[in-house]
Amino acid sequence: IYVILTLYWIHTCGKGFSDLWKYALAALLVFYATSSFNPQYFAWFTPFLAIAIAKYPELRRLHLLQILCFVFYTFYWKRPLAGWLFASVDPSFFLKLLSPAELIDFFYPSYTIISVFRTILSGISLYMVLILARSREGR
Repeated sequence: IYVILTLYWIHTCGKGFSDLWKYALAALLVFYATSSFNPQYFAWFTPFLAIAIAKYPELRRLHLLQILCFVFYTFYWKRPLAGWLFASVDPSFFLKLLSPAELIDFFYPSYTIISVFRTILSGISLYMVLILARSREGR
């Protein structure tokens, strides 16, 4: 997929760098949509997304949905991304704190909920790639 994106960018954009941010954003969005990524990787596309939202305001709502889905996606890592981040403040409290996934498990399997939001995150990311591709074609 990344080779196809690279070839597409080289073919359509030539040697200029004016649309390089679109290619970088599209490549990262495809990565997020098709792989299991560590939550810290999600910050990589922030500079490119800022440029994209400035040029295409319709991406703002999609990104807000991405953020909502991303929050649920972080539940997959349970306690390390929930309470343990704050353990230096008060270890006796935060190390015993249940993660959101463990709280959801009382009512419904958390992996099902996380998977649904992960699927929505993938769909939104691919839709954003489509918007970027169409903007290059002038549609």
